[in-house]
Amino acid sequence: MNSWAVIVAAGRGARAGFDINKVYMPLGSMTVLEMCLRAFEASGFFQGITVVISEADRELYGAISVPDIVKNVTTGGTTRQESVYRGLAAVPEDVDVVAVHDAARPFVTREIIEETLVSAMKHGSGVISTPVTDTIKQLSADGRVMTLDRGTLYSVQTPQSFRRELLLRAHEMAAVLRRSAPCDCAGCGEQYKAYPQKRLWEADDGHQDRPRL
Repeated sequence: MNSWAVIVAAGRGARAGFDINKVYMPLGSMTVLEMCLRAFEASGFFQGITVVISEADRELYGAISVPDIVKNVTTGGTTRQESVYRGLAAVPEDVDVVAVHDAARPFVTREIIEETLVSAMKHGSGVISTPVTDTIKQLSADGRVMTLDRGTLYSVQTPQSFRRELLLRAHEMAAVLRRSAPCDCAGCGEQYKAYPQKRLWEADDGHQDRPRL
């Protein structure tokens, strides 16, 4: 299996309240982005990594230590969907499976990466998720409130792995139709019916402490 990772680091991270993109903030001896890249390199599953950054962060990116497995860097778009699409365009055509991951999730484990890749090869997609534990309310257009059955709900995270041609098809459709696309790749595939989603890999309790920063 020829696998490639697209690490999305083009967001602004405004909710974190920092003056710079939070993925360039220090986390121990390295930045959040560096930790994320090292985790994917250490997994041993990938032939290369494409990093998607903001043009405004090019100087910050140039100042960090980037592992050799990073083969190219591209500039993101105005939305996450556009950023991922640009990252996909930089992935070699002979790649079988692409794992898309948010740089703001540096605590990803080898096991999680592997599970999503295996699922992608078997089913076309492999998405990491955790069961929802909070009570979720849905508000209708006329103001009525309904409590959803949280036993059927999952919080979707990254990595999200897909067969390259299927993921590319979904993003090409989103780009051509110029519709408002969901912010994650799984949602993009659902909207454009580009690939099946037969399985969401459920992280066990030991993985639920690996937050997005």
